[in-house]
Amino acid sequence: MSMRKWEEIQALPRMKLLTNTSDMEEEKKDSNDGFVHSSEESRSDAPEGSFESTNRISLRDVNLFLRDLVVIVTVIISVRFLIATPFEIRGSSMETTYHDGEFIIADKFSYLHLDDIVSVGSPDRGDVVVFHPGVHDAKEFYIKRVIGLPGDKLRFEGGEVYLTPSGLETEVLLNEAYLSEQNNHKTFLPPGTDNDTFVVPEGEYFLMGDNRSNSSDSRSCFLSCFSSDARHYVPRDHIVGKVFVHLGHFDMFEDGSYIMPGSWSWLHAPRFFSTASTWEYPEINALLSGKSESASSGTVTSET
Repeated sequence: MSMRKWEEIQALPRMKLLTNTSDMEEEKKDSNDGFVHSSEESRSDAPEGSFESTNRISLRDVNLFLRDLVVIVTVIISVRFLIATPFEIRGSSMETTYHDGEFIIADKFSYLHLDDIVSVGSPDRGDVVVFHPGVHDAKEFYIKRVIGLPGDKLRFEGGEVYLTPSGLETEVLLNEAYLSEQNNHKTFLPPGTDNDTFVVPEGEYFLMGDNRSNSSDSRSCFLSCFSSDARHYVPRDHIVGKVFVHLGHFDMFEDGSYIMPGSWSWLHAPRFFSTASTWEYPEINALLSGKSESASSGTVTSET
């Protein structure tokens, strides 16, 4: 081989095969003027969309996460305190409409009332409501049915309930078909009650359980008629909401022990919206409609 040919071969670019880690580090030093970049620096030079780029947490990401978290918490709190609240029933005072251990959701929005700012609606006669009686600390909330509205007069006689709607003088026998056979026509006052007639004050309500023989309600001042703060009636602002959804009650335990999910059974199947959570009293509605018709059909005398 001539000397000129050999010089031409030596002048060609040399390619280096990197066979181990030390060779790779050496090549990295050569390609970066002798400096080894840290992993952070190398990641910052990574093209957008690469693995290194997508795994970086920027200040913008943190801000977006905090924003979403605030929105979620705000929605949950708003729903919990303004829209609806879940409850578990404890006791048998609403048998057989609702049973001990069942879960319900109370609609709070329908009764939403914020001073003079917002007023969506008020409890109606026949509504099953969740409320705070204000006389017991052991049980914070009760569940009963609204029987008397503000201004109504109720009278108890012979196991029946007679009601005179506010502004009227006609007394009507309530047809409470939602009561079970064991409770229908068996609504009695507690022993020792002197008065059989109650006039509901303005802004308050008279409530009773559907299990009339085993219910602590307005008849007995919620078992506090002998205390200094005894009251038969429930103020409007003590009523949380009305029963909206019935979720039933399933049994996860047997003899105090947890059982496998496949063995769970419904003690009371969910009825969702198919419960007597509200009730229309045709006899009362006919009386009230007659009053409105007579008021609107007054005579007008023209001068001649």
